[in-house]
Amino acid sequence: MRMTATRSILVSAVVGGTLAAVPSLSFGLTQIDTNAPGKSVDKDIFGSTFQHHRQWVKTGNNASMVGIAGGLLADSFNWQTLTNTSTPWSTYWVMKTLQDDWNSEFIPIVNMRGFFDVGDNVNFKTGLAPLVTLASDWVRYTNGIIQSGQQYGSLSASDKAIIDKINPAGEPVLPGVGEAAPPPVKYWIIGNEPEAHWYGTRFTSIPNEQGIYWSTAEYVNRYKQITSAMKAQDPTIKVGPGMLGANDPIQMTSAPLLQSDATIDFWAYHSYDNLGDVYVVNGDAFQVNQMRTALKGVRQKQLTALADIKQMFTANGRDPNNVEFMVTEWNPMGNEGGDWTKPSQTSMYKALAMAESFFTFADMGVKSANYWGETVVDNTDPNPSHIYPQVKLWWKLSDEMGDTLINSIIDNPGNRRVYTTKDSQTGEIKVWGINLSNSSSTTINLSLLGIDPSQTALLSIFGGDGTRYWTEDADWSTPLALINFNAGNFNLTIPSSSIVLLQVMPVPEPAMLGLIGLGLLAMRRRRAGDM
Repeated sequence: MRMTATRSILVSAVVGGTLAAVPSLSFGLTQIDTNAPGKSVDKDIFGSTFQHHRQWVKTGNNASMVGIAGGLLADSFNWQTLTNTSTPWSTYWVMKTLQDDWNSEFIPIVNMRGFFDVGDNVNFKTGLAPLVTLASDWVRYTNGIIQSGQQYGSLSASDKAIIDKINPAGEPVLPGVGEAAPPPVKYWIIGNEPEAHWYGTRFTSIPNEQGIYWSTAEYVNRYKQITSAMKAQDPTIKVGPGMLGANDPIQMTSAPLLQSDATIDFWAYHSYDNLGDVYVVNGDAFQVNQMRTALKGVRQKQLTALADIKQMFTANGRDPNNVEFMVTEWNPMGNEGGDWTKPSQTSMYKALAMAESFFTFADMGVKSANYWGETVVDNTDPNPSHIYPQVKLWWKLSDEMGDTLINSIIDNPGNRRVYTTKDSQTGEIKVWGINLSNSSSTTINLSLLGIDPSQTALLSIFGGDGTRYWTEDADWSTPLALINFNAGNFNLTIPSSSIVLLQVMPVPEPAMLGLIGLGLLAMRRRRAGDM
């Protein structure tokens, strides 16, 4: 019933009716040049991590996946024996699954700390040499042995030695006869959060409670030796560190690495926000204002994080324009103690924060962004009946955003955002309107330049009338075909705590006109039945 009412409101806005029942704010005439070149959007911004990803959640489609072991587990992980990880998947299975099922890019994290002594689990005892070999062999395996098309019997003795160390738990380690190999691995993250304590180790020259520390000089040395050995196996790969944000402890690891002659092709960093700290179900006016303020700060949080890192590059003698950047861990709600079923995680509030984050990553031009955290209510159910709003939003953005961000219009004093994207292959234009207010709808008067009058427009909404920050059952409405759509003067109405998508379809070929006409007629009949 709620979604039917929402459709009625949107139709009245389309044909010029008023919204007397819903408070509305004026945004003024907003012109958007749909032929503007815009910015290229990398689909890897919709990435995730193996640590918290479930095989049946399609958020990883056409994006990037960081792993195999994620977080600090990566810095005790052995890719051959699959020790010290809660995600015991073999490298070949990961590569093959990502390619065949998700068409996604694999970005491994290389262990640079070592392994625990058996029965110790307090300190790392591994020297550097085994880690250099482990990393080098990993590149040889993914980008050499697997790509060679050879079966085990025809491999060299050195390649057989690498294969012999793999414990795949019965899984294949090489493509079968005539089977195409998955793509080689291009991006390799070296270590994870060297500034953070992990079983007594930390590359900051600050002793922990046991008086143990590893120097930053040791960190730089390990990074250089490991990456040199990996590049020797395949000079085309790209390597970079996996860091916290720009303000790691006195930049003790970042600055020495930047000042060294180490190869840095990209910089992977983590950028969490903590909106979960202010989230209150059915909050009062003061609490809602706190939540809205935090939500409006999501975009600036990410922009500032990247700007600080680029400034750090410049201060330490590196040109930030010569590297790519990856946000390889992020979650606008924060970790929340690892409890991914808290009310904030299941809310429209988080979905709005996710939308702001995705569009900001597109605006920043980062190579990838990899979400850290569970994505659905019941992660044991292969076909969950209750999917978080954030996942439904994630799917839509990943499928529909396109490959070009034309512009971002940010109403800083207010609660409104307008993002315009384009699919360069189809020519389809999408205007995404976001309303961060928890109580008032808003109308934005749009003038879309460069739109052919005969183009068809569809309108859909995520949320709708009555949606609030704590709504848990938000979903996308069925797209409505707009009658007499005027691209030069169009009122886009966005209910509170909602996202509206205006899709302007490219002019079809003559042969397709009849099919589209039948489709629009069917949509009108369905709509008439709903009303």
